[in-house]
Amino acid sequence: MKVVFMDIDGVLLPERARFLPGQRMDTPYLCAPQYADPEWPLSTDGRSKWCPVQRKLDPACVSLLRRLVELSGARLVASTSWRTHPAAGKARIENALVEAGFDPRPHWHERWSTPKTFGGARGREINLWLEEAGEVDRWVALDDERELPAPGGLVVNPADGLGLQAYGAALALLDVDDPELAGVGGWPLWTSYGDRGAVRRWLDRAFARGPDSDREIARAVPELIRATDYSPWRHANGPSGF
Repeated sequence: MKVVFMDIDGVLLPERARFLPGQRMDTPYLCAPQYADPEWPLSTDGRSKWCPVQRKLDPACVSLLRRLVELSGARLVASTSWRTHPAAGKARIENALVEAGFDPRPHWHERWSTPKTFGGARGREINLWLEEAGEVDRWVALDDERELPAPGGLVVNPADGLGLQAYGAALALLDVDDPELAGVGGWPLWTSYGDRGAVRRWLDRAFARGPDSDREIARAVPELIRATDYSPWRHANGPSGF
């Protein structure tokens, strides 16, 4: 099974999205009950209500996420803070994605979100989900936080969100081609400089669990997969040995 861990802020809602027509970056916010809709959720103190999140996601970023999920057949898991916010939750996540052109409902994993931990450490929450799932072969975590687990952690530029470079790296991590992208099927260009099969074997070793796992290789993947030259082939823990 393949899995895509999805963050929203910085990935599908980059900084540039504030310039979308009709954007509501001011939501969510707290207001007095007399000014709130009766269906809006109460705050924890019970004295005010949350105006639900109404932010518009970047349709270009969402389109790339949709292609990634559909081409790879991956299950979708929400790692975003929206999953636990009283003004958001699963329904608001689904609505925001649908409005941007992607219906996630057929693609959710049955355990649709990562567990909530004290302090909300994203990498720890993803690792806990993976440990409990057990049967995941390939996975990618799209996030703008730096502390992500290896080998599938993929840091996205929060200014522009999910773009073609990160999308190509995610395709390689999930071992799938995009037929609309010529040459290497969307994979990073450096993968064409050597044996493509070696890249697959390298990633297989990185994602392996148990006695075949290699932590040094796994730790090298997040940096090397985003390379813009052929340096991964020269790296001691790169694909050349496979």
